[in-house]
This record gives sequence, C-alpha cells and structure tokens, in this order.
Amino acid sequence: MRMHLSAIAALASAGAASAAISNGGLKILAPGGDNLWWLVGMGNNIVWTCGESTFSQFTVSINNSDISLLTDIQAIISQEQNFNCDQLVTPNDVNVPVGDGYTIVLADPLNGTNVYAVSDPFSVKPVSVGYPPASATPSDPGAATIAKPTGSGSGSVVGATGAATGSGSAAPQKTGAGMRLSAGVAAAALGVAAVTLSLL
Repeated sequence: MRMHLSAIAALASAGAASAAISNGGLKILAPGGDNLWWLVGMGNNIVWTCGESTFSQFTVSINNSDISLLTDIQAIISQEQNFNCDQLVTPNDVNVPVGDGYTIVLADPLNGTNVYAVSDPFSVKPVSVGYPPASATPSDPGAATIAKPTGSGSGSVVGATGAATGSGSAAPQKTGAGMRLSAGVAAAALGVAAVTLSLL
C-alpha cells in the first residue's frame, strides 16, 4: 500500500520525533524504546492500549527517517481491529534490515495523514540477540474489559506478552484462535470458489 506524499512527509517527521505520539487513548506499548526491540526476519509483536482507545480500527505501518534502512513508510496491516489488543507480524508482513530508529505508526485507514499513535523509536536486531524478556513488555490493564466478537475467529497473539521460552525471552506465536481465523478465511475462499463453479 503506497501513501500520498503529504502523508509520508507527516509520518516521516513523526518517526523522527524522539517521543511517542498518542491520541484518543491509543498508545503503542511495544515495540518501542531501548528494551522492546524486534528481531530481523522473525515474527514480532505490536501491542497497544486497546482498553483506552477510542478508535475501532486503524492502519499499521512501519517507518524510519533513515532512508538507508527504509526508503518509504511501509504498510504492514491495512485495517487492524482495536479489540485485538496486539498483533503478530511475520517476515511476510514486514521485512526490514537491522538498524535503529524504527517506529510503528497507527493511522486512520481512510486518511493516512490522520495519525492516531506513533511508537517510541526501536531497534531491529540480529536473531542472535534474542527476543526481549516477556517482563519488559508493559500491559494494558483495560484490555480485560474489551468485548471481542464471538464466533468471528479473531486471533490473539502471545509472545513478548506471553509465556517465556528457553532463554527467558518470549517468541511470538499465534494461538489456536488465530489458526481458526486462517482456516476460516481459507474455508470462505473455498466456499466462494464452490459457489462460482456451481454458477457456471
């Protein structure tokens, strides 16, 4: 997804800022800062304050003011639901080189210049560094009050906020609900194909 030049300029300046931006109760909890990095070529989490947010959905992008690392703001998720509270992004979603100064940008899906939140700058580190400790990720106490749709197959993510793995760090992974979403999308695609074939 490409953004208009004015949106890129606005977000580039937002990404260059040293402090996070937060509007409407929406704040990015992870990644951001010295203790919450991503690993290059691995699954990484984005966590936000869904319990306080007044926004029901947003676009998720990654930015860096250093054009040698990222020449343009890059969309990761075109429409994320606030009630998910966190999201696993895989190398298929975003693949950026090792470096510093990255920010996550949450914006209005219909108007990318309307920025809802920008994370604190964070680093993308080599895999050998390992994930940050699970205890380093702040949590949103309001997340427990979020009503999630039932029967929709909405996924949840564990990782920087979930159970620790061998070295005391947490590797992001999808839980069963996320797998049901993928299966549901595949089933829906097959259903559309079946209906299309039956009409022929």
